[in-house]
Amino acid sequence: MNIRNNKKPLGWEEVYELVSSVKGLQEIENWLNAKRGVAVWVSQDLSSAGRLMFTPGDAADSKPHWSMALVEVVYEPKRFKYILQQEAFSKPKEKGWTYDRRHGFWWKEAPWDGVRTSP
Repeated sequence: MNIRNNKKPLGWEEVYELVSSVKGLQEIENWLNAKRGVAVWVSQDLSSAGRLMFTPGDAADSKPHWSMALVEVVYEPKRFKYILQQEAFSKPKEKGWTYDRRHGFWWKEAPWDGVRTSP
């Protein structure tokens, strides 16, 4: 990545937080394990400015949406922090869950250390 005058592009982070379901986190790990990399995109639309999106790195030549700009393609798994988003429709017994009144379910985020086959 070419960063001039120590200015980092909009959306660049040392470590990206990936918040998703198990299926989504495993998919991103598969991209990294297959050496495809992960393309990091940032929204430039004023209604969702700064929101990040992730796609396979080898498909970085085509935008996922007109409002997205490529930040970088990351190949190092250590640059990602995996967070599992869990959902439940009945109130869980353990603490740490938040109720989403609008959608009618309980949710929480927890670190994910899924089956990692990459270093």
